[in-house]
Amino acid sequence: MKERTSELQKLCTCNEVDMIQLQLKLQGCVSVQVNAGPLAYARAFLSDGKSSKYPSKKVNDLKEIFRKFVHACSIALNMNERLIKEDQIEYHEGLKSNFRDMVKELSDIIHEEF
Repeated sequence: MKERTSELQKLCTCNEVDMIQLQLKLQGCVSVQVNAGPLAYARAFLSDGKSSKYPSKKVNDLKEIFRKFVHACSIALNMNERLIKEDQIEYHEGLKSNFRDMVKELSDIIHEEF
């Protein structure tokens, strides 16, 4: 999760953003099929009844990683929206929809609003 977040942050802070790389990383983070990875981690370690099995510091650290991940995805989505051409609007809307779904499920799992 840290690595995905770091990769998105790097792409968003480059002087010249590589839109293709940005979209590939973004899709890899928010796609329904792919985000089973991040959501699987959240369910396994942060859901009700499971988080109490782990040290609270580790649980809090993981929650913070997810906060940063969601923030990085949000920034990347905003950047993508500024860079896309008209023929990619539908694709971008799909990314935004997937992001909203992922954030809602994460919020439900960890009982926090993002």
